[in-house]
Amino acid sequence: MGRARDDVGQQPTRLGDSGDTIASVTATALGAPPDPALAETVISKEEARIPMVIALLVAGICLSVVGELLLKHGMNRFGTLDLSLPTLLPTLFRVFTQPLILLGFIFVFGASIFWLAVISRVNLSYAYPLLAFGYVVTALLARVIFNEPISLTRWAGIVVICVGVVLVSRS
Repeated sequence: MGRARDDVGQQPTRLGDSGDTIASVTATALGAPPDPALAETVISKEEARIPMVIALLVAGICLSVVGELLLKHGMNRFGTLDLSLPTLLPTLFRVFTQPLILLGFIFVFGASIFWLAVISRVNLSYAYPLLAFGYVVTALLARVIFNEPISLTRWAGIVVICVGVVLVSRS
């Protein structure tokens, strides 16, 4: 049996929810008033959480990118997916029994577990735009691995996405 938790039913603090510092939270938990001078020299809980969130996000993006590349490679081997009603079930069975397709879905599912860890720690409005970095990496790797053409307009879009990711990460 597990130990009883005092925080059952309480919502965890998320990035952007509070300005408490680690020092003030620790002092409060120990029953002492927080020292304002110490609070200014210690990073906030939000700032302390960012490296972990970034690490989880990068891991999730990497798994997602690998999964998408595996799905694409598997579909390149399979051919065009025909969704006509008379052949739908046998076609889907053939698709979902392809090893590369199954492996791709496993990687994408693994990425979703990291995503859940991210959104349990920070606001969705902060985290979701950062996923766009995965689009950039996927496009670049699709160019390298599958020799997909990327037009100048698409490159411009990729640059805009990168600028947006930088802006969101600084907010």
